[in-house]
Amino acid sequence: MFSSIRNLILWVAFVASAGCVSTADLANSQSSICEIHRRPMGIQVVDCVPGGFSGYRPEYDTARRTQFFHHAGIHFSEDYGYLHASHLRVYVCADCTKAYKEWRAAHPGQ
Repeated sequence: MFSSIRNLILWVAFVASAGCVSTADLANSQSSICEIHRRPMGIQVVDCVPGGFSGYRPEYDTARRTQFFHHAGIHFSEDYGYLHASHLRVYVCADCTKAYKEWRAAHPGQ
């Protein structure tokens, strides 16, 4: 009896923790050509954090959409319909990543 309860507890712990480290694969629904820079992109796994409500970051959202949509920095789950994942598998553009880093350096705290 004791080993059954222990196995049940281990199983519940495993299932509960599995969702915490999930990776959502968005590359299947994306083009491999950057629509901003018109260059081929590679697939990478990037971090995704909860929140990031766009109403609080209008400058960043405008720059993201027009200058670095496919960057390799941290992404916000809000930008993907409140996707519950800690990582995203996406196409990443080298020029977008460069523009993202330059924008972040010029806008500390954003």
